[in-house]
Amino acid sequence: MAALATASVSVVGLALALWLARSNFVGKSVVETLISLPLILPPSVVGYYLLLFLGRSGPLYVLGLRIVFTWPAGWWPLRWWHLPLMVQSSRAAIAAVDTTLEKAAGALGSPPWKVSGM
Repeated sequence: MAALATASVSVVGLALALWLARSNFVGKSVVETLISLPLILPPSVVGYYLLLFLGRSGPLYVLGLRIVFTWPAGWWPLRWWHLPLMVQSSRAAIAAVDTTLEKAAGALGSPPWKVSGM
């Protein structure tokens, strides 16, 4: 579960961090707040809300997905808890890179997929 959670958090977290570091849009602070929410709430509250979401009265159970007390139910909290840590640290690192260096790399022939933000 830890390896699967790390892989999924890395992919989603880096994409969110790049998006938040390189763009300005209406509601950016709301998105950042929602991402940071698991760090603000105590673990018992997060666990309670996850049980509500994944349990018998939750929307997933109504849709026919009964995953409470299975390995996906253990994987989901790991992702939920570690995503803000990945996003915040990656966003700070991406924002610290000077964009003129990225433009220079592009001018020197580096392909766009190697240079972030281009």
